Amino acid sequence: MLTKRLVDAATPRQTEYQLFDGEIPGLALRVHPNASKVYALFYRNSTGRKRTLTLGRHGAITPEQARRLAKERLAEVTRGADPAGERQRVRHAPDLAALVERYRAEHLAFKKPSTRTRAEGLLKRIVLPAIGKMKAEAVTRTDILALHRAHRETPVEANRAVTLLSGIFTWAEDEGLVLPEGNPCRRIKKHTERRRERYLSAQELARLGGALAQAERDASEPAAAILAIRLLLLTGCRKSEILGLRWEDVDLERSCLRLPDSKTGAKTVLLGAAALQLLAKAAQQGPWVCPGGRAGEPLKNLYKPWGRICKAAGLAGVRPHDLRHGYVSIGAVGGESLVVIGAIVGHSAAGMTERYAHLSDDPVRAAADRISSAIAAAMSGVDPAPVRMHPRTGGHAGPHDRRRR
Repeated sequence: MLTKRLVDAATPRQTEYQLFDGEIPGLALRVHPNASKVYALFYRNSTGRKRTLTLGRHGAITPEQARRLAKERLAEVTRGADPAGERQRVRHAPDLAALVERYRAEHLAFKKPSTRTRAEGLLKRIVLPAIGKMKAEAVTRTDILALHRAHRETPVEANRAVTLLSGIFTWAEDEGLVLPEGNPCRRIKKHTERRRERYLSAQELARLGGALAQAERDASEPAAAILAIRLLLLTGCRKSEILGLRWEDVDLERSCLRLPDSKTGAKTVLLGAAALQLLAKAAQQGPWVCPGGRAGEPLKNLYKPWGRICKAAGLAGVRPHDLRHGYVSIGAVGGESLVVIGAIVGHSAAGMTERYAHLSDDPVRAAADRISSAIAAAMSGVDPAPVRMHPRTGGHAGPHDRRRR
C-alpha cells in the first residue's frame, strides 16, 4: 500500500517507473527522472480502452487523498463514465472562435453574399470580442444574456447576434462538435425593436431629385452611385438587388429585370416607363449595371455617396432601404392594390405570393409604370397628375375609359 514513508523514500531513476498500491487496483505513484512524483489511476473504460488519469502531484495531495480520489473515480468508471477521456475531450474542445471558423468554412460559405456580410459584421463587432476565447461548450445562457444586454442600445443588432449564435450552436450540435446539453441561446427574450418607417414627401423627393441632378452635373459623386439611387427610387428593389444587377439581367424589350437571386429567390421585376428610360440611357461599362471603382467589380457600398447626397438634399434619417418603403407608400396613396404593389416589389409572405399567381403582367406593369412616373415627376418638382379611380371597379381609369350609361 502506498504510504507517505514509501512515497518519500522513492528515488528517481534514469527512466520513469511506477509504484502500485496493493489495495486499490490501478492506483500508482509515477516517479519521474526529474524527481517529480505524481499519483495516477490506470483503468479500462466501458469499451475496454486503457486510460491513465492523473490525480495530483505528491505534496499537493497526500497518499490518503490520492487513495480517496482513486476510489471515487473507479466508482464513476463502474457506472460507465470515462474521467480520463472526458478530461482529454475538454482539453481539446474548440473555443468559440475555432468553432466559428469551422462554421464559416462548412456552413456560412454556402449562404448568400448578403447573409455572409451581415453575419461577419455581427461576429466581428459583438460575438467574438465577448465570448470568442471561451470553450464553446462552456458558454452558458448567462454568458449569452450578458452579451445580449450589453448591446441593448442597439436592439436590432443584439437580437440578430443571438439569432446567429443560436444557429451556430444548433449547427455544432448537429455536427457533434459540442455536447448536446442544450443550446444556450434558447429562450433568450429579444429586445423590443422599433420599426423604422420613413417615407419621403413630395417636397423631399424634389430636393433629392435636385441633389442627384446637381451631383450628376458637377460629377461630385460616382455615376454608378447616382444610377443606383435612382433605380432604387424607381423600381422598389432592395439595395442588394440593384448593386448586384448585371446587364444580362436587364430585359429592355420586355421591360423587366430578371433577377436570378434575391432575398425571396429568383424573381422578375416589371419596370415602369421612368425606370425603363433610365436604364436605356445608362452607359454599359462591363457586366454590372452599377460598376465599382475596380474593373470588373460591382459597386459595393452606397453609404458615403448616399450620406453626401442626403446632406445636400437636406434629408435626415433616411436610409437607402426607405426608398423601397417610399415606392410602396406612393403606390398605396395613389390607390394601387396592395396585391399589385406586392407583386411589383416581391414581398416574401407565402399568402401574398399565392394571391399573385392569378395576376397577369398587364395590371402589374401598368401599376409599376404609374408609380415610377409619379416618383420621377416628384423628383423633378412637378406635382403628379391626380389618380382617377374607375367608378365601377375601383381600379384606375385610363384616359379612354368611359362609364356606360
